Amino acid sequence: MYGSRGANGVILVTTKKGRAGHVQLSYDGSFGAQNVLKQIDVLNAHDFAVLRNEALYDANPSLGAYQYRTKAEIDQLGEGTNWQKEAFQSGKVYNQQLSLSGGAEKIQYYLGANYFDQDGVIINTNFKRIGFRSNIDANPFDRLQVGANLSVNKTNAQIAPTGIVNALLIMPSTATVYEANGAYTLRNPFENIFANPIATLKETTNTSQGLRILGTSFAQYRIVKGLLAKVLVGVDLNSRDDKYYLPSYIYEGAGTKGKASLGNFDGSSWLNENTLNYTGSIGEHNFNALLGFTQQESKNDIFNAGAENFVTDELLFNSLQSGSTIVRPSSDSYSWVLHSYLARINYNYANKYYVSASLRRDGSSRFGADNKWGNFPSVALSWRVANESFFREIFPAVNDFKIRTSFGTTGNQEIGQYQSLSTLYSLNYLFGNNVVAGFAPQRIPNKNFGWESTLQYDGGFDISLLHNRLQFTADYYYKKTKDLLLNVEIPWTSGYATSLQNFGSVSNRGLELSLKSRNLQGRVNWNTDINFSFNRNKVLTIGEGASSYISGNYIIKVGEPIGTFYGTVTDGILQVGEEHSKGKFTGNATPKAGDRLYKDIDGDGQFTTANDRTIIGNAQPDFIFGLTNSISYKGFDLSFLIQGTVGNDLLNINRQNLEMFTGQQNASSDALTRWTPSNPSQLYPRAKLDPAPVFSNQFVESGSFVRLKSLHFGYNFPKEWLQGASIKNLNLYLTAQNLLTWTKYKGFDPEVTSGSNVQIGTDSGIYPAARSISAGISLTF
Repeated sequence: MYGSRGANGVILVTTKKGRAGHVQLSYDGSFGAQNVLKQIDVLNAHDFAVLRNEALYDANPSLGAYQYRTKAEIDQLGEGTNWQKEAFQSGKVYNQQLSLSGGAEKIQYYLGANYFDQDGVIINTNFKRIGFRSNIDANPFDRLQVGANLSVNKTNAQIAPTGIVNALLIMPSTATVYEANGAYTLRNPFENIFANPIATLKETTNTSQGLRILGTSFAQYRIVKGLLAKVLVGVDLNSRDDKYYLPSYIYEGAGTKGKASLGNFDGSSWLNENTLNYTGSIGEHNFNALLGFTQQESKNDIFNAGAENFVTDELLFNSLQSGSTIVRPSSDSYSWVLHSYLARINYNYANKYYVSASLRRDGSSRFGADNKWGNFPSVALSWRVANESFFREIFPAVNDFKIRTSFGTTGNQEIGQYQSLSTLYSLNYLFGNNVVAGFAPQRIPNKNFGWESTLQYDGGFDISLLHNRLQFTADYYYKKTKDLLLNVEIPWTSGYATSLQNFGSVSNRGLELSLKSRNLQGRVNWNTDINFSFNRNKVLTIGEGASSYISGNYIIKVGEPIGTFYGTVTDGILQVGEEHSKGKFTGNATPKAGDRLYKDIDGDGQFTTANDRTIIGNAQPDFIFGLTNSISYKGFDLSFLIQGTVGNDLLNINRQNLEMFTGQQNASSDALTRWTPSNPSQLYPRAKLDPAPVFSNQFVESGSFVRLKSLHFGYNFPKEWLQGASIKNLNLYLTAQNLLTWTKYKGFDPEVTSGSNVQIGTDSGIYPAARSISAGISLTF
């Protein structure tokens, strides 16, 4: 029944509620610390100086082998600056929760408050949240039930500057954080210009303060026996204030003499659901029917303003009028509406044969005038074979066995607003000697632009054995998504680079297996849950008769999965004496021993990056898995989750940057085994002052990993120990997240991705994941 609202799956959340005749006060508090999972090995000051000398000598041998530092100077350098160590920290994490619940026969309540304070694993980054929640349910009359839920959360975050992780890696270890006079070293001292990342982190103010209010209220009335009418109204109010200041005394702010900006986002949406639900039975025939109409509207407003060239940095962003250069302000407003009609019927006979059918019709303002509405039906059938008398006689050890199948469609509307319309954007241009404002077309209109839809078939069974101590579930599914909502590259002669279109189709088929086992019962309880998921993705069509198109480092190709990397293939290193025979496979006009070799994919006898690319990996895993164990004994409880992926590839952009060996920036520790006349490496090229980066399979790595995702150990004090203190429950616990990871991936974390829905599996230096350990206490009065 979720239809368009379930395109990416459905998560059902049940909030805590009070109970009649029972007043309960609860507290849960924890304190912990977190650290980055790992650091990337880069060259220390001594080794970087050697690398830079080699790169400079390669560019101009006539100036000698020690153009950067002499051998004596290099021998005295030592480790130099460890930029990752300067930036990464042990971040503290606090979490406090207090709740009060209770009620009488006619009304029940739950009140809760939460405070969360987390330091980031990078200096001068943090996140704080204070929240309040209330749930009230009441039965003022026999036929009437009403309720209201309210959640208020206020957040405050200091955000890391964009690209800071990459800057920490490539800043040379011979550079220092501070100059001898105590001022910041402004930037990388060599040809590749980028700022001192520690100065950027410590001195840039980049805060985001948010307030979110979620509230729902409902009234449910029993018209006659079995027939319920329900009206629900919900609101979601979301506001955010962004404040930014870049001071004049660090490199990025020096040119503008300080830069400040203020931004505001105000979002609001409301939802109204109206349903009639009838439940009844005739003999062994049981049925439930629902009719409904829902409507939802969302509106967002955005405003940004800024200034530059400040007399002083003291006022930060609090006095834009003090900046003598005004940055052009901007504002925007957009909204969307969704109307839906719902119908569903569930039927079962004698708790053996089950049928469920639903239909959802959705109309979205986001689509073209001729294609706003979509229909999303579903049918599900199941047979509880275990309830048949013949089955019980033949298989007495089987406690439950159910066969099921389903077919249905879902829709996706998660795109920006007004994408089907020909919109305009503003710009400035010169008219005579004056700057005037004007407008230009922003996109091509498409009145046929419509829903992305997914048809899915599912078949499976559930079986329970040995007095329900062993439960096994298997599901096979096939999904076909058509009319994909994708930004498609179009000819530049149109005046545009891309156009959002319903473009092509993709299939997903897979098998999901899960096993639940109650291994031990009694004084020791031990439960195990295991699940495996296998999925095979394939592009079926991409429209307009095309068989493929290239999108950055990826190719979308019929017959191949989404997330397919497309690049060159390395073929060793050019050795001394091979310049004339193999030099044409380096891609360099003047090949030289130590250059990287690439395979001639198209067979034309030479290498070019445009013509010699091929498929070099894929981000789709062969399978993913999870293993959960929970053990309890005399008040002690232990649980842990192990999860992982197998068979997927990741594009490590950080590694591509670190393997350039230019001497203009730092490099990976793999540079220690680079090609030199005395070390004819076949894996890593020579130091070279200005190489052009070439995307190749060298930077596509296995993303497979196994991770101890979570670990919990606790102790529940016996109730008889607590009676004198009026405490009902007391629990002490230790928890850990991301405790151990087994992987061959060279980046910070294999469980990372960035990019669009067709460019998955790229690690581009986003904020690193953390390992955390915390201790806590739970009390109930």
